[in-house]
Amino acid sequence: AEGRISADVKILPEIELGSPFYEDRLTSLDRLRTIPIDEATCKRQDRVTRQESIMTPWPAWVYHQFNPRRLSLRIHKYLRFVQLRGSKIPDDPVELSFWVAQNLIMKDKVKISLLELDCAIHRLQMEAKLLSRLHEKIFVCSKCHITIAKQVDVFPMNVEGLQSAYCNPAGAIHETVTLYKAQSLILNNDPPSTEYSWFPG
Repeated sequence: AEGRISADVKILPEIELGSPFYEDRLTSLDRLRTIPIDEATCKRQDRVTRQESIMTPWPAWVYHQFNPRRLSLRIHKYLRFVQLRGSKIPDDPVELSFWVAQNLIMKDKVKISLLELDCAIHRLQMEAKLLSRLHEKIFVCSKCHITIAKQVDVFPMNVEGLQSAYCNPAGAIHETVTLYKAQSLILNNDPPSTEYSWFPG
């Protein structure tokens, strides 16, 4: 039909990089290898990595920056406040990289740049960098620029994540966040109305 546009979409596979030590690994250390899922397993794997990195041009800490499990642990640490408030954060590095891109409150331009990356490791690295500045992030009024809340005050309304989409009766879709606490709020003089309320009644 005239005016209708269609397209074939090809979903590209996610590029997953293997361990940099796999080809040169010391097979005698295989029994000591662990997948770093917490601090204890990280320390155990550190001992193995340090020994293997002796045979490579770079020290072990360089390789840690490209380990998806370690990056996932870093992100989980930053988002611990979200988990404590009931939100389910994925453990799988690829799923986590998309979850953070979807749920972290950021500019659309930054979100798109994250989603355009075809490698979870690169995506996780950028997200960890963004999350390291999480405590500095604040919400301000778009008109008067007064600080309303901090990003750590965000409360997840459902298990999927921090942000929700709300469609009002006029069909406008809004991204919404719920806060534990807010400051410097000034209510306008309009009478209360349930017309565009997320919680009618």
